[in-house]
Amino acid sequence: MRKIVFSSCSGDVASSDVVVIHDEMWERYYSCIEGYRDIPIFQRLWKHQFGKEAEPQSVKANFEQLADEFDTILQLDGTPVELRQFIIDCKASVDRAIKNNATCDIIAE
Repeated sequence: MRKIVFSSCSGDVASSDVVVIHDEMWERYYSCIEGYRDIPIFQRLWKHQFGKEAEPQSVKANFEQLADEFDTILQLDGTPVELRQFIIDCKASVDRAIKNNATCDIIAE
């Protein structure tokens, strides 16, 4: 399981927003995510799941571009329902991260 954690700059864990990517979901939609066009930031986050790249790391993403990428995915026909809901949840977290000037970390468990 991997977590994308959006934390306020104050480091207040209680105010952190966490999106969980279960291994089964990651495997099921890996090809789908990699097949999409024009979503390089989300693809980078999705790739950082196994091996050395799964180690805890800070990701300096352009959250506004990431939110735009989620909008792009949501506009596509044929996006599986489970993935669509995950993207909606991620977009809500990114919107809060933008509002709260948060940072983003990927944590592998």
